[in-house]
Amino acid sequence: FFVAAITSLVVAVFLLQHHFYSTLATAEVKGDENKILRGNIGHISRICFIIQPSQVDPGRHGERVDSIKATWASKVPNSQLFFVGNYSYPGEFNLNVLQRDFNVDRYHENFGGYKLLNALIESFERCPKDTLWFAKGDTNTYFIVESLSRYLEHVERKTPNVNKLPPLFLGRRLRPPGNKPEVFNSGGAGYVLSRPAMELIISAQKLGNGPCYNDIGAGNMNPSIGDDLVVSACLRSVGIKPMETRDDHGSERFHGFGPGRLALNKLHDWYTQYTFYPIRQDDGTGGSCCASGTVSFHYVEKGAAKMIHSFLSNQFEFSKLSCTELLKTHVPLRGYGGYEIRPNEENCDRIFFLLLKKLKPGALDRDYTEHKLW
Repeated sequence: FFVAAITSLVVAVFLLQHHFYSTLATAEVKGDENKILRGNIGHISRICFIIQPSQVDPGRHGERVDSIKATWASKVPNSQLFFVGNYSYPGEFNLNVLQRDFNVDRYHENFGGYKLLNALIESFERCPKDTLWFAKGDTNTYFIVESLSRYLEHVERKTPNVNKLPPLFLGRRLRPPGNKPEVFNSGGAGYVLSRPAMELIISAQKLGNGPCYNDIGAGNMNPSIGDDLVVSACLRSVGIKPMETRDDHGSERFHGFGPGRLALNKLHDWYTQYTFYPIRQDDGTGGSCCASGTVSFHYVEKGAAKMIHSFLSNQFEFSKLSCTELLKTHVPLRGYGGYEIRPNEENCDRIFFLLLKKLKPGALDRDYTEHKLW
């Protein structure tokens, strides 16, 4: 009887395990993202996004919100996506709004940078309680959400104490010309704060003084300073500086421009003067500018956003098509901004190489295995 009972128990455990792994395999085949992501440390459900209206051509705000919801944020639950500012929005989506008195039309007259810091603090209370990461971008920032999720998973696994995430500030490091010490993370390229970093900001603000305290009515603050400088100064005052986010090859993950300018080495002079590390010149393949597993682009309007989204969704199929075929079928004719370069017959090979190869999720593991964070 004892042997029979043990045998029955073993069989039951085997069947239970078989059912579990069969279910997981089915989820992978069907693309049931929730079932897979809940098993990962850095999965999407632990990231909350805070999106600020871009100061560039603010009249496009509604168009950009539509583009965000249709492209990179299409897999982000509404409870994890917040927009800063009070705008009449005619779209079909219900928006979560932070800092309703934020006015992008008068950003540099109306303490826009400080109000964005207040919006981050407000998001701490309104994002889901199990949020570990707070990602800030502009309405013309394109986040590659899957790559960001995997990168943050990598960061979590590499922390000295796997059970406690330290205060971290991730993004594209910049500094004013002249080797000044005030290093900051680019606001347009997007930056990410860990939950402990947000807790330090909130604690510092409660002290009632210092760079984290926003007494806008006191008249002792610069109304025109941007959010990237405000947030970086606040974090610097509590001992947190922007950390290394490049891959082992020295390529960046957060980008201040879109794929066209990056692939063709046509960045603006002001950007090359502010960047913390020298800009990596392209080697002729269209991909040396960017890390495998790039997580963001800036100055991306709806035309380019649709193109990037199509490439991310159809990498295998697109790799079989020629430049000419892709230009005709998956590169919108309109919907670009002045900071963008639309692919054409002369440059499409380099731009498409970047989109097809450097954003390929499968390339992430190599960089993650070797990359030293600490």
